[in-house]
Amino acid sequence: MSRALRFQNMATRLLTKYDERRPGVDAIQLEQTPINFNPVTGEDELGTPVLTNLVGISIGFGEDFTDASGDKNTVQTGDQLLQITHAVEPLMGDKILMDGLKYSIISISPSRYTNRTSLYTVHIGQ
Repeated sequence: MSRALRFQNMATRLLTKYDERRPGVDAIQLEQTPINFNPVTGEDELGTPVLTNLVGISIGFGEDFTDASGDKNTVQTGDQLLQITHAVEPLMGDKILMDGLKYSIISISPSRYTNRTSLYTVHIGQ
């Protein structure tokens, strides 16, 4: 087994172990809305959103990272940091559903070893 695959498997095992959310009950979900080309109108149309359960953990930012003063800080009060497995690749236009709230993706940082992604770190905010 390659080292990259071992890193990927280890990240998946650890994120699965420490994911305390119950699938289908309070899971972290990724909402992806496909864009379909309509040949009749010649325009892109939004398809039906697809929900996928994610395996991972969420971490709130501490007060030292947030900025309530209105300055141009990318971390705002209420933002979360997710670390999720490589199973589903999040994209910038996707939404995250968590704790009854819908979050927008602010940034995505894949952790890669060679060309294999081990996990994704995703900054989300409302």
